[in-house]
Amino acid sequence: MKVLFVNPPAYKKVEYVREGRCMQPKSVWNNIWPPLSLVSLATQIQDKYEVKVLDCIAEKIDFKCLKKYVETFSPKVIVINTGIPSLKGDLKVGEVAKAVDNKIVTIAFGMVPTLLLEETLNNYKIDVGIMYEPDITIKHIINAIDKKEDLNKVKGIAFKEKDKIIQTEKRELIKDLDKELEIPNRDLIKNELYTFPFDKKPFALLLLGRGCPYPCTYCISPVYYGNKYRTRDPKKVVDEMELCYKKYGIKNFIYWGESFTLNNDYGMKICAEIINRNLNFRWVTTSRVDTLSLELLKKMKQAGCYLLGLGIEHSNNKILKNTKKRATVEDSKNAIKLCKQAGIKTMGHFVFGLPGETKETAEELIKFSKTCGVNYAQFYCPVPYPKTEYWNQVKENNWIVSTDWDLYEQNYSVVKNDALTPEEIMEFRTRGFNEFYFRPKMIFQHILNLRSFKELKNTVISGIEVLKWFKPKKTLKI
Repeated sequence: MKVLFVNPPAYKKVEYVREGRCMQPKSVWNNIWPPLSLVSLATQIQDKYEVKVLDCIAEKIDFKCLKKYVETFSPKVIVINTGIPSLKGDLKVGEVAKAVDNKIVTIAFGMVPTLLLEETLNNYKIDVGIMYEPDITIKHIINAIDKKEDLNKVKGIAFKEKDKIIQTEKRELIKDLDKELEIPNRDLIKNELYTFPFDKKPFALLLLGRGCPYPCTYCISPVYYGNKYRTRDPKKVVDEMELCYKKYGIKNFIYWGESFTLNNDYGMKICAEIINRNLNFRWVTTSRVDTLSLELLKKMKQAGCYLLGLGIEHSNNKILKNTKKRATVEDSKNAIKLCKQAGIKTMGHFVFGLPGETKETAEELIKFSKTCGVNYAQFYCPVPYPKTEYWNQVKENNWIVSTDWDLYEQNYSVVKNDALTPEEIMEFRTRGFNEFYFRPKMIFQHILNLRSFKELKNTVISGIEVLKWFKPKKTLKI
């Protein structure tokens, strides 16, 4: 039986990254990520079935070309990766499949069927929706389809039967990631297409763990992957890095997990593996601001970490408390200081429009972003994803001004609060970018970092792309 795994084409000419909780336009970083989840799912069943992975974003495939591909490959099942802001385009893959052969079984996984199940099955040509963690579920679905068994026996899915949505028992989370998951077979994608924006060197997305024990009201990670942080064996993580280098020549990595530093001992073990093997790799990851130690950061630097994303969110402790962040402004300042001492550059992540935000606190946040010492910054609007506490809060307060899912991405605000309109929140976000990056200090810093004419050219191209993320062209339609 043939199974085709699809990362859908660009939606409204916007290329999207769809990876777990990350659903963002390419313009956020001006690069696309390898579809790690999609490859992992295909790897889970490749021993029994003929599988192909088609990344329409990376390979510049539109819906017309996708249809021709489906006609040529003739799969019995198509598995579709999804994200909220691109859901209309993502689920259109179901229409393409049914137009070729109405008997093709279409399966959607990711945030769309998990958060918007009824919309997925009622409004689009999707036969089965996988809810929550999909890896084990995909094996059971494909096996049931192949053997023509009852889908009611498959945990973690939903499907329609006589116009009624049937939702099966929720599947338990994977306890041992290394035992249950195969190392992703990267032969299934064209690895050379996934590069960093400035030096154009290929990189791999590498799974560290899943889940998060913190109760941040706006985050969908605990919804999708649970509250317990489950990690992979550090030795096997580094084994996979070595495999990527030996087989594909990849020496650059993004560690994919909620926080590399949630357990300092875990981070130290990964670093020790890299150092003891004398591996010359470069990597980036993310961290909470209250879980860092200088000892770990120095070891991270020695092991090849050159950039750390910090979840700062805001410069106001009351707003941080409103979101149940369980971190303070003082924690952020200390984290930045420790990173500087260790020689690791920082990317600060800041959010405008959270509960309690006013014009005064937004002005303070812009000032803080410029003076706190981070090397780079990203600015966002809060997105009220269904099933989060923040979603319930904004609904109760009648703060949602639009339910157009196209607008549910972090460069756009679909919410107001007691002090700010959606337009004002977006304007503060745009100002944050402008005032942070278009100042002599930052321009001079970027010029000094350039090492060749090629990097200058790539920087200009990247800058033009990122400007699309700075200020979206969409207009609010209430």
